[in-house]
Amino acid sequence: TYLMHKHGVGWRLGTSQVYTRGQKQPVIGFQQRCIQEHADEAWIVGVFDTQQEARVRECLLSLEYQLPTIPFVARKGGGLNGYVHDQDAINRIFASFDTDSAARRLLASEGLSLEYPHHPAQGADNRRNAVLTLCGDRRGATPMHRIAMVGKDAETAGRLRASGFSVRSAKRGSESWRFETSYKEYGRALDDARRIRKALPDVRLVQMALLGGQKKNLRAGNSLPFLPAGSVRRGMALFSGDARWDVVENVEYVRGGKRVYDLDVEYTHNFIANDVTTHNCIYGWRGAKMENILNFDKKYPEAQTIILERNYRSTKTLVDAANAVIVKNKNRKAKSSTTEQGAGEPIVLNIAGSAESEAHWVAQKARELIGNGEKPEEIAILFRTNFQSRALEEGLLRAGVPYKLLGTKFFGRKEVKDVLSWMRLAMDPSREADKMRAAASPPRGIGAVTLGKLAAGQRATLGAANLAKVEAFERTISDLAAAAETCVPSEFVKLVIEKSGMRRALVDEGTEEDRERFENIEELASVAARHDGARGREGVALFLAESALAGDQDELDQGEKSGVGLMTVHAAKGLEFDTVFVTGMEEGLFPHVGIGDGKRDEEEERRLFYVAVTRARKRLFLTLARVRKIYGSDTYAEPSSFLSDLDESLLQRDEPVAGGFVSARERAKSLLGDDIIW
Repeated sequence: TYLMHKHGVGWRLGTSQVYTRGQKQPVIGFQQRCIQEHADEAWIVGVFDTQQEARVRECLLSLEYQLPTIPFVARKGGGLNGYVHDQDAINRIFASFDTDSAARRLLASEGLSLEYPHHPAQGADNRRNAVLTLCGDRRGATPMHRIAMVGKDAETAGRLRASGFSVRSAKRGSESWRFETSYKEYGRALDDARRIRKALPDVRLVQMALLGGQKKNLRAGNSLPFLPAGSVRRGMALFSGDARWDVVENVEYVRGGKRVYDLDVEYTHNFIANDVTTHNCIYGWRGAKMENILNFDKKYPEAQTIILERNYRSTKTLVDAANAVIVKNKNRKAKSSTTEQGAGEPIVLNIAGSAESEAHWVAQKARELIGNGEKPEEIAILFRTNFQSRALEEGLLRAGVPYKLLGTKFFGRKEVKDVLSWMRLAMDPSREADKMRAAASPPRGIGAVTLGKLAAGQRATLGAANLAKVEAFERTISDLAAAAETCVPSEFVKLVIEKSGMRRALVDEGTEEDRERFENIEELASVAARHDGARGREGVALFLAESALAGDQDELDQGEKSGVGLMTVHAAKGLEFDTVFVTGMEEGLFPHVGIGDGKRDEEEERRLFYVAVTRARKRLFLTLARVRKIYGSDTYAEPSSFLSDLDESLLQRDEPVAGGFVSARERAKSLLGDDIIW
């Protein structure tokens, strides 16, 4: 099952295979389709043993994502009245759907990269490729890496020359031109490829690797395209360490959320791992420990220690605040940062009544700063955990403040979409796309093949073990459907989380990253509580409609070029901004207490707050909420213990806005006592 794109027309789904009957050489079907329909690229979204399985997958994806399955170009011969033989009808169908955003969602859900199609079509008059080939030039003793482009238009050739590249005639007397050059270092070749892309933004960079041995047949080829690991599919070929082919028999997916590193290997940028040739391997790697730094001088007593204490970024007020927080960490190298900058503006502290009021205040203050000339990209809004972004996104949207979320927007997160699929399925058990998603969230041993047989009415062909799994799944859906008749929306979300097994998978059996993901679906219950005034199916339907609209809004906002940065404190490491908002300064949230074991690493949380404070160059706003909905229920919060580390002289009385807020001075006074009373 493949996804195909044609510039100016749209995207479509299809099924194909490798054709061998009556062929001199095997023909790869989706590549042939690209040629016949003048398409630009294709991605494999599923590999199956039978044509029926592939077609079931095609149908389910088409219904879920509203992607056509008709060809881009009208078919010839046979029929006269069929719409697949009528180009005008085909054009009307593609013009009726936003296939671009739908295809991007599908690629993201399948872990596929927009930049790396499985099949990029060859260059043509309306399609320009720059081909970068690893070890593409073997004329000398050392393999060289080659960039090549060909074309006919003088404008493209002129822009290449203007960028410093040598362009020559393809051959004597030809109107066509050619650009080709080789490099010893692949890194330099890649830099020049990026220069070409900058001069010619419409050019597609196609990366290949010429690593095969001596080919016996000129048509067999000895090169393969680059693909991210997530794009590898069963049946594809990889190069082995001895320059032969190794066919992929099985692909296992590992749950994401872990940090990965790009290994930059000198000159050739490739190495052998498990007898597979790997280029710039994305290698999962954990285990960084503070002790490595703390014990470094003990392990290497001859090493010289150079303490970097000068802060060139932040004002004295911000540096003093950061020092006051981090000095309480016991496991650290002694250091006190200094700066030659002036005191600057005091830190503003704001206490809101709720998460929504907090988001409103932040958005209004950001809009005020932008109105006074501050560039949106010089403003950052930081939060400790991902679930906080939901209220902040809504606040910024309502205030009309442009923003860019670093990461996936709330309603686009996998766990949120999983819960919504379960809810829609409970409301309408016939929804095949939601059934497929729910069956895999969490996994319960019901695959696409089994679901395909159910959709095709072949229940009787299921084995006893598979049938038992299906019946247990259907009982859960039935129980939830009955509960939807009487539950208020927030209670129904909680019930879905429990009955589906998502709590068990994410909290009881999950990793630390899984538990943080669970906070997102807790927040979904809080969003659902808005509709708790309506009980039963009416309330659930209202919530699902609101969620669908919010998801659509996320898609519309993806085109925003610049705006206020919205990100976690972790993601902000290494960045700097003129203005920084640190939100959710509440005990249990920042410093954060994890779900499940309820433990927290006090010193790690202090290091994170230190990072947050020192992201700001000029001004810092700290905000918190008196009451925050957690899992659909109001939770009264205490101010973060980190705030008590800040001297009152560093704080400023905040300006009141609609709804009224406690001043920073009053807040500081309350911190001096033994008890804090709201």
